[in-house]
Amino acid sequence: MKHAPQLLLVDDDPEYCQTLSHYLQEQGFVVSFVPKAHQGWLDAIRGKYDLVILADNELAGSSGFEVLRKIRRQKDVPVVVLSAQMSEIDAIVMLELGADDYLLKSCNRRELVARLRRILHRTR
Repeated sequence: MKHAPQLLLVDDDPEYCQTLSHYLQEQGFVVSFVPKAHQGWLDAIRGKYDLVILADNELAGSSGFEVLRKIRRQKDVPVVVLSAQMSEIDAIVMLELGADDYLLKSCNRRELVARLRRILHRTR
């Protein structure tokens, strides 16, 4: 029996997290979410997550950039960044810091799931 991929969602928008988590759970993922940068970083490095979904905006206590830097210093878990606004510079910086993908929060959810599955397949 194949285990359901464990995802950690780090974002300070609870409504968005609930909506996205519900959709991802319907698609066979197990999702945990945290709203604070520090807790997201700790959970990402201590937990047994298959993939982290990280908001790039200002999170409570820090930014997505700093959370990604901290994760990359300690763990090689795949990270997908979701952004509220498309910024070419932010996308480049996040990818240079080690993000596996960078998408708009408003992207098609089926596309997001396809990208998550592709990354998980490649990294398992």
